[in-house]
Amino acid sequence: MHTIKLSVSDNIYAQILSLFQTFPSNELKVVEDTPSFVVNDVKEAKKRVFEAEKNAKYIDHDEFIKEIDKHIDSL
Repeated sequence: MHTIKLSVSDNIYAQILSLFQTFPSNELKVVEDTPSFVVNDVKEAKKRVFEAEKNAKYIDHDEFIKEIDKHIDSL
């Protein structure tokens, strides 16, 4: 068994998950499925906010704070 870490664009995320689900569960499993809050620059952050707002794919403030706290605690 091999482990691959992928960074997947929000635009194709649903299709990638659908593809994974076509394989038998004993052959492929999603080990971790968490959104990344880490960005490299302001331009990327603005792009993510724009895409999330455009596609109505975002979490409420309280959930966001919990996720940020969890990330900080893991450092």
